[in-house]
Amino acid sequence: MKKITADKIDFVANYEIEDGFYGIEKNSLNSSIKFFEHCSNEITAVKKYKYHEIFPDAIVYHGAYAIFKALNVNWFFKPLLFCYHYLPLFALVCESVYKVIAQNRAKISKAIGADSCKIK
Repeated sequence: MKKITADKIDFVANYEIEDGFYGIEKNSLNSSIKFFEHCSNEITAVKKYKYHEIFPDAIVYHGAYAIFKALNVNWFFKPLLFCYHYLPLFALVCESVYKVIAQNRAKISKAIGADSCKIK
């Protein structure tokens, strides 16, 4: 993912993020990938939606949506976010596949010999 986004995004391991970072509870970081988009919102209360939450200082995306949002910085992958927004079946399938992968990421990482999905 770092190669695809060409260093346009900072990657931080979930164990490096402190509890309360943009209002996110540390234990929720283990359930899915998060993509933080820094912004200044005129809101005072947190707004929660199915695949993102809006905080005063950031919008936090999670799951497959977060992956497509991150990949969107590369022109080659921009159609994925478009498809996610406008093809409901595509979004449903992507979130379902993401959920299976997220629940089994330790087994998958071990099977392919990767250290990148270890949870600390």
